[in-house]
Amino acid sequence: METIIRLASLDEKSAHLKFIETAYAEEGNVLQQKMLKRWTWQYCDNPCIDQEKNDLNVVIAIRGDQIVGQACLTPVKLKIEDQFYTAFWGGDTIVLPVCRGQGVAKKIMQGQIDQAKFMIGIRAHPITFKIARKLGYKTLDPVPIYRRVVRFDNYIFFHHLMRATKNKPVINRLVKTLWDGFRFDKLIGTVTSVILGARNLIERQPKKVSRTDIQEIQHFDDKIDQLWLSTNHQYNVIVKRDKEFLNWRYSRQTTLNYRKFIATRDGEIKGYIVLRKQEPGERNFGIIVDLYASRYDQQTIEDLLRHALCFFAKDVVAIVCAISIKEFQSALSNFGFMKMESAFPIFCCENLSLADKLIALKDKCFFTKGDHDWDSYAPFP
Repeated sequence: METIIRLASLDEKSAHLKFIETAYAEEGNVLQQKMLKRWTWQYCDNPCIDQEKNDLNVVIAIRGDQIVGQACLTPVKLKIEDQFYTAFWGGDTIVLPVCRGQGVAKKIMQGQIDQAKFMIGIRAHPITFKIARKLGYKTLDPVPIYRRVVRFDNYIFFHHLMRATKNKPVINRLVKTLWDGFRFDKLIGTVTSVILGARNLIERQPKKVSRTDIQEIQHFDDKIDQLWLSTNHQYNVIVKRDKEFLNWRYSRQTTLNYRKFIATRDGEIKGYIVLRKQEPGERNFGIIVDLYASRYDQQTIEDLLRHALCFFAKDVVAIVCAISIKEFQSALSNFGFMKMESAFPIFCCENLSLADKLIALKDKCFFTKGDHDWDSYAPFP
C-alpha cells in the first residue's frame, strides 16, 4: 500500500491525537498522557507559528485512511551573528510498530527537510540520528553534560556502570560479579560518602558577600527583553530568549513543573535560571534546564548556580546541567560539576551559504537543556 507523506492540518487534530495515543501506548501510560498534553502546546500554541494557516507543523505518513507515522517541527527564531532566521527543531519522530523497518521514518524526516528548509536538533534517538546523517545532516560541536553528585544511589550508580561498559562485555560481566557477589556497592558507597562529605565541608567555608538578589517569578516581564538586548551580541548562535519565547517555553508549558528565578543587582536584571526536580518515575535528578547571563558576568553565573545548589539541597541524587559556553562550563567545574557525557547537535539547511556560516560558528553556539525538546519527561527503567 502506498505511503503518503504530507503536512497534517488542524482539521485532523482529533485523528492525530488518537494516533499519538496509539503510537506511545508501548511507552507506558504516564508518558503517553504527557505526550497528548504537550502536543497542543508545542505544535499549535507556539508563538512562532502562523496562526492563520490551517496546516500543523507536523509531517505525517498515511496509509489508506490511517496515520502511521509523524515527525514534528517546532519553529524558533535562531540568531546567527547579527541576523535572525526561522529554524525548526525536529522532534517526536515515531512510527507505528507495524510499519517499522519499512523506510517510513526516513520518508517523513525527508518530508521535514522539504517543508522546513532549515532543521536543527540536539537530542535524538540513535536510530533517528543515524537516519538524519544519511539524509545529509551536518554536526556542530558537542554540548557537554555536567553532573554534580549530591548523594550515593546504589541503583543509579549501577545503571550508569552498566551503560558505560555495555560495549565491553568482559568488563561488564566483571562489574556485575563484583557488585552482586562481593557487595562492591558498599565499598563504592562508603568512598563516595567520604568524598562528598569532604567536598561539602570545604564548600561551607564563608563566601564573598554578593549584592545579587535572586527572586522566583511566575512569568517573565519586559525587563527580560532588556537583558536579552544588552547581552545577545555575546553569543554568535542562539535561540531568541525574549519574554515571548521564555513565557511560552517555561510558563505556559504545563506537563513539567518549571521553577523560574531572576537575578538582579542594583535594580537591573542580570540573568535567570530555570530549575526542575524530576518527577516520580524519573531518576530523581535536579535539572538546571536553562541558565542565562552575560558570559562575562561571572558573579551572576556563580550566584545563580549557588542558588540552584540551595534549591535542590539533598532532595535529589544529582544535579545535571548542559551548556555549551566555556565561561559557564568553568563555573560549573568550580562548583564540583563533572563532565559525564555529551550531546551532538545536528542541522540541515537548504541555504548553502547559511550552512557554511553555521559550520564556521559550530563551536560558538549557545545551547542548554531548554533548547530543542531536550528536557522532557524521561521515565527511568
